[in-house]
Amino acid sequence: MMAMSHVATSVVVWSLASEFTALEPTPGGLIAVVLGSLLPDIDHPKSWLGRRLIFISGPLSLLIGHRGITHSLIATIALVVALLWWGQLGGYLVASLCIGYLGHLAGDFLTKGGIPVFWPIKRRFAMPIFSTGGVIEFLFVVAVVASTVAFQKEYWATEVSMWLASGAMF
Repeated sequence: MMAMSHVATSVVVWSLASEFTALEPTPGGLIAVVLGSLLPDIDHPKSWLGRRLIFISGPLSLLIGHRGITHSLIATIALVVALLWWGQLGGYLVASLCIGYLGHLAGDFLTKGGIPVFWPIKRRFAMPIFSTGGVIEFLFVVAVVASTVAFQKEYWATEVSMWLASGAMF
């Protein structure tokens, strides 16, 4: 999937999780889910995040390649453990970042390229619905976002007005 598709679908998952769990939908959580949705592609210097952090993505790309360890369960578990160990982020920010990260992996799982879920085993798993950057990817994302907006319009109207009224960021 392309960066904006990862962001859109991960925000959808996060917003649904916010409605049906104790996860608080805050602007800080939104930033965390967006960052999490872009983070697995840090291993690709031409990705949205990779272009902005070329000093990280360039060496990573040479060392591990694209859609390797960063697209696996090992990386997801390592991310959770590292964030919890660090302890500077609230639990809802860690959860939001991880929702974004897992949303990215789920999106790439739906592409023809698949992901190496059980890296270092190199076999890629996929449920290939579309090609990365293709028309079907675009239509899929539009359908997911539109249906979620229709389902949650009152919920988010209330949340956004509360954010604005309170001036809360995190």
